[in-house]
Amino acid sequence: MVRLAFLSLVVLACVYCKKTNNDEHDGECVDGVNNVIKIEDISKGKGKLVFSDVEVATYDEHKNPSCVDGKGEFRLPGHFKLHKGFVEVKEAITEPPTLELALTVEKNSFLVGKVCQDGKSQNSFVPDALCKMNLCALATSLCDLMKRQTNGKLDMTVFTQKDPIDIGALPIPQLGGDWKVKASIIQGKTLIASAGIGKGGKDFFTVYSAEGSGGEIKYSPLPGVNPDHSEL
Repeated sequence: MVRLAFLSLVVLACVYCKKTNNDEHDGECVDGVNNVIKIEDISKGKGKLVFSDVEVATYDEHKNPSCVDGKGEFRLPGHFKLHKGFVEVKEAITEPPTLELALTVEKNSFLVGKVCQDGKSQNSFVPDALCKMNLCALATSLCDLMKRQTNGKLDMTVFTQKDPIDIGALPIPQLGGDWKVKASIIQGKTLIASAGIGKGGKDFFTVYSAEGSGGEIKYSPLPGVNPDHSEL
């Protein structure tokens, strides 16, 4: 779920730009201590799928711990991995193919602000299809897990690779900056699960994007819209 939300953010961020400065990297950066981004379940007990004690560890392109001001920072190019985390299926889900991933995405920028809210676009340059997606088409294994009630919490690290995951070649300076992301799994109007960054899902996390590295991401703007973002 973390990876899905982050990759969705990558696509959304192609619409806007804000550069960050590598000189801002200060403070201690101990692997598994500082380079972690905490993810909290925010379903308030209403979720059929509950996450707990989830932390994602961030690394640079050389798999060294990545931090800014003593906190975890996503770097592009770079890596990340699930440091720890548990999930519990409190109630088996029927008809998993109808599950959807609804995003709330906001950039800490006066010019950008909120991009998605509960799966609906808040910006004319971003279609709803980038804010709400079919979950099972993106994560078959997660849908399979949700078909059966679990006997307590499951250690999610058992289902993920131990080595850091390569985010890939994403030379997108537009992605740089501070972001807030919440992701909910819904089935119709029923909330299945909800999680966000930090306390109550209200914390921002930092993305550093190295300009001019890697390949290219192309996207199709909405008909009749040709933004150049010169105002940014």
